Amino acid sequence: MDNHNHSRIYAAIAASTIITIVANYFLVQMPQIDQVGGRENYKLYKEMVNSSQYAQNVKQSLESQTGTLNGEQPSADTPPAADPQATGSLTQDDIAKLTADTYVKGDKAAQILWIEYSDLECPFCKRLHDSGAIKNLEAKYGSKLALAFKHYPLPFHPQAMPAAQAAECVGEAGGSAKYFAFVESIFTKGTPSQDVIDAAVKEVGLNAATIKKCVDSGKFKARVDTHMAEGSTKFGVNGTPGNVLINTKTGKYEVVSGAQPEANFDAAITRLMAE
Repeated sequence: MDNHNHSRIYAAIAASTIITIVANYFLVQMPQIDQVGGRENYKLYKEMVNSSQYAQNVKQSLESQTGTLNGEQPSADTPPAADPQATGSLTQDDIAKLTADTYVKGDKAAQILWIEYSDLECPFCKRLHDSGAIKNLEAKYGSKLALAFKHYPLPFHPQAMPAAQAAECVGEAGGSAKYFAFVESIFTKGTPSQDVIDAAVKEVGLNAATIKKCVDSGKFKARVDTHMAEGSTKFGVNGTPGNVLINTKTGKYEVVSGAQPEANFDAAITRLMAE
């Protein structure tokens, strides 16, 4: 059997092992997940790790790194692959539903819609925002690109769920501009403890006590849960940031997972605009 086949076997075994470990992790951590996000969050993540789409995504990710699994060192000159993790097609009805329960920065009718399923406590999400990739591509494509920030708070990030709800409360109180400003403020400041959330709320010109009262009421928890379920079931999102780029005219989309280099997002946009 050649080395290539050995690599595929190792990748498949590793994928199966990782899926089992992650699934068992959520089972063992159920009491903690209950405390952080509630039993409904636990159910969502249990469904996610047991889904065939999740298993396939992990398997593909590992198979793309067979050289590393064999002990090879990646070349510093080799850029990350720009290929999308998944592709598909949406109806106009689907696209309308995706934008109905969230804030959109830019024109909803823009040719490209970038939906980021994100966690405000996630260091990789912070890395993406700190990199300037999103802002640079906004500047490059102008009115042709619109952005939506949806929530995907991971259960092992205890501050992520309250921060997600705080963002929704900010949006309700101050509109789309303050919603996106709050998100950027959180990523700039770091881990969203209550003090950080309060500081970000004040920075966008709102009352921290009012926003905390809104969060404590649980008013927007169902919306956050819906975002999470949507990301997992519709696009196979299994980590953050999960980026979905959609051509709103043709319905074609690409999933570009993680805090990838700006060039990879640019490549996806270019491919979609050529549809």
